[in-house]
Amino acid sequence: MARIATALPSQPTRLIGRDADLTLLRDRIARPEVRLLTLTGVGGVGKTRLAFALAESVAGEFADGVHFVDLAPVRDASLVEAAILRVLGARLGEEEGALRARLRSANALIVLDNFEHVALAAPFVSELLSACDAMKVIVTSRRPLRLRWEHESRISPLGDAAAIDLFVDRATARDAAFVADRLTVAAICDRLDHLPLAIELAAARVKTLSLAQVLDGLQRPLAFLTDGPIDAPERQRAMRGVIAWSYELLDTERRGMFARMAAFLGGFSADAFAAVAGIAIERAASVLTALVDDSLLTGTTLGRGVSRYRMLEIVREFALERLGESGDLEDVQRAHALHFLRQAEELLPRLFGADELAAYRAFEGDHANLHAALRYFLDADDAEHAARLAIALSRYWHTHGTVIETERWLEPLLARSDALEPRTRMRLLTVAGNVAIDRAKTARATSLFEEALGLARAAGDRDREMGCLINLAYIAIDADADARALALLAELGVLLEARDDDQARRQMLAMLGWIAQYSGDLGRARELFGKHNELVRRMGSRRYLAHGLQWTAELAELEGDRRRASALTRDALVMFRELGGRFCQAEAIGDAARLLASRGDATAAASLFAASERARDSVGLVLKGRGQRRHAESVALARKRLSDRAFADAYERGTAMDLGRALDLALSAIGAGKPDAGAAPAPVDAVLTKREIEVAELIARGLTNTQIAKQLVIGERTVDTHVENVLHKLDFASRSQVAAWVTERRLRSGGR
Repeated sequence: MARIATALPSQPTRLIGRDADLTLLRDRIARPEVRLLTLTGVGGVGKTRLAFALAESVAGEFADGVHFVDLAPVRDASLVEAAILRVLGARLGEEEGALRARLRSANALIVLDNFEHVALAAPFVSELLSACDAMKVIVTSRRPLRLRWEHESRISPLGDAAAIDLFVDRATARDAAFVADRLTVAAICDRLDHLPLAIELAAARVKTLSLAQVLDGLQRPLAFLTDGPIDAPERQRAMRGVIAWSYELLDTERRGMFARMAAFLGGFSADAFAAVAGIAIERAASVLTALVDDSLLTGTTLGRGVSRYRMLEIVREFALERLGESGDLEDVQRAHALHFLRQAEELLPRLFGADELAAYRAFEGDHANLHAALRYFLDADDAEHAARLAIALSRYWHTHGTVIETERWLEPLLARSDALEPRTRMRLLTVAGNVAIDRAKTARATSLFEEALGLARAAGDRDREMGCLINLAYIAIDADADARALALLAELGVLLEARDDDQARRQMLAMLGWIAQYSGDLGRARELFGKHNELVRRMGSRRYLAHGLQWTAELAELEGDRRRASALTRDALVMFRELGGRFCQAEAIGDAARLLASRGDATAAASLFAASERARDSVGLVLKGRGQRRHAESVALARKRLSDRAFADAYERGTAMDLGRALDLALSAIGAGKPDAGAAPAPVDAVLTKREIEVAELIARGLTNTQIAKQLVIGERTVDTHVENVLHKLDFASRSQVAAWVTERRLRSGGR
C-alpha cells in the first residue's frame, strides 16, 4: 500500500518529569510481542501528553506512519472505525471493512486517545490487530481494555522534583517575573497529589495570586482549579470536569460505592470498606478492583496479600460532594467512626506482646482515619465513644505521636468526663495522668491518678486500681520518694498475688530495679532487671525488652563491665530503630549520650544530648525530677571535658540531626566493645543444636529475626524461640555477644 503520512499534532508545552516513563514505554512498545500498549491512570495524570511523546520518539520505526486519533468527541463505540478512517484520509462513505484493507499489511502505529467512554469498541481493536499483523496500537484510557493483546502501563503522578519543576515552568510561562519559593511550591504540589493537570491549573493562578494564596485556595481544590486554557478540551479546563468524565462512566451501584469511599482519609483496606459500606467482603473486593481499573482509586499491595486503597484528595473531594448529595453522609461517617473505634480497641492489647510491630503499623497506616473518627465523635457530642477511641489510641500516641497533640485531644474529653461510663472515665483519667507526667505537670498527674484510684476502689475495679498504683509509684520514684514508691508497690504486689497480669508485673519489676539501683544495691537491681527481661521475652514484646536492655546496660556500666554495657546498649538502639516511635528513640539516644559522657566521649555525647533534646521537644516530652537531674549532671560532665567552643560546635551538629542520624552516631560511638582480658571463652558447639548454630551465624551477619526466617524458610516465631535459646544457653544478653562468639568460634576452627 502507499505510505500514509504521519499525523501527530504539535504540542504547546514541553514534557516535564517523564524521562524514565518514556524510556520504559519505548522499550515495551519495541518488543515484538507488544502489539497493544494501554496507558491507564487517573484523569489529569498526563496520559495523552506521554502518548504523544512516545509516538514521536518511535515514529521512525513505522514505515507507514504514526497516527493520532482523538476519541473524546466520539459518542458511540460503533463510530470508532470511522474516526480512525478519517485520520487516515478516508473518502466520504467508504464502506465498512475498509480500515482492515488499508492497514492489513501496513507497518503503522495508531494512537487511540481517550478510549474509556467507547470501551465497547475493544473487540474491534482486537479484530484489527488480528487482521493487521504489522500494526501496533497505543491506547490512553482511564480503564484497561481487558483484551488478550493488552500490555497495560499505569501512569502515576509526578515525583517530588518533577512536580515542582512543572509548576515553576508553567508559572513562569504565565508570569515572566515569577520567583519560586520552592518550599511553598512543594506544599502546593503535595496538596495536589503531584497530578500534572492540577499543577498546571494551579500554576496559572500566579499571575493574580501569591503562592501563599494559591496554597490557601487549595483547601477547596475543585472550586479553585478552574479556568484552564480555552484551547484545551472543555473537560480539561477544570478538575471537576476531569473527574466528572470518569464518574459519569460508572453504573449506579459503583457511583454509590465510590461516594461512600469519601469517608476514608489516607487509605483503607478492603475489610474496612466492606464494614463501612455494609457489604460482603467479596462484593467489596469486586467494587474496589473495578474502581482501581477505572482509575478512581489507587491500590497498593503491602505483602502477605494485604492491599490498601486510596483516593487522590481531589477525587475524594468530588466523591464527598456526591455523598452529601445522596443524603447518606451522616450514616456513612458514623459507620466509618464506629469501625475504626472497634479496630483501635482490638489493636490496643496487641501493642504489649509479640504482635506489637504489626499493631503499631496498623495504627500508623490508619492514623488519618482514626483521627477523623475521633473528630466525628467529638463534633457529634458523643463523649463516650470519643473517650473510648482516645483511650485506645493512647499507647500509639505515646510512642509514635506527640504529647502536645494528645493533650489537645484530651482537653475537650476531660471537660465532658462527668457524662462518661464510670470505667471509661477511670481509664480516661489515667491516660490524662500519663500525659501530664510526660509534660512534667506532676501535681496534675497526681491529682488525676488519685481521683481514678478512688473511683477504681469504689467500683472494685482491681485492674484499674493496679494501674493507678503503678503510675503513682512512678511519680514517687521520680521525686526521690522511694519509701512511698515501695509502699505503693507493696500494695500492687498484694493485688498481683490474685491476678495474672504480666504487664503490671513487668512494671513492678522495673520500678523495684530502679529503686535498688538508686540505693546502690546493684546485685538486687541485676536480679530484678533479669526477671523483667525474662518476662518480656515470654510476652514477646521487643519494645519492653529494648527498655530492659537499656537499664541492664546502665547497671553493667556501673559494675565496670563496659563490654557488656556496650553490647546491650547497641542491641537496644537497634531494636528501637526497627520499632520506630520518636518518644522511645528520643529516650534511647539520651541514655546513650549519658553512657558516652561517663566514658569521656564528650564530643559524641554533646551531639547526642542535642539530638535527644530536639526530639523530646518535637514530641512535647519534658524531663523532670530525678530524670532531669541525672540528665543535667551528664551534660555538665560532657561540657566540663570540652572547651566552650568545642561543646557548642558538637551540640550544634546534634541539633541538626534527625533521629536516624543520631541513632547511627550512637551506635558508632558506643561500638561493640572488646572482650574482657582473661574472660573465659563461652562454650562452643556442644550446647547448641545445628539449627541454633545456623541462627547464631545469621545473627552475626546482622540479620533481623524476620530476615533469618526468610533465609531459613521457617516461621518468625520459631526464629524468636531459637534466638532466645541461643541467648539462654550461652548466657548472653545481646545479639552483639552472639556475634562475638561466632567470630571467636570461626577463629578457633581455622577461619571456616
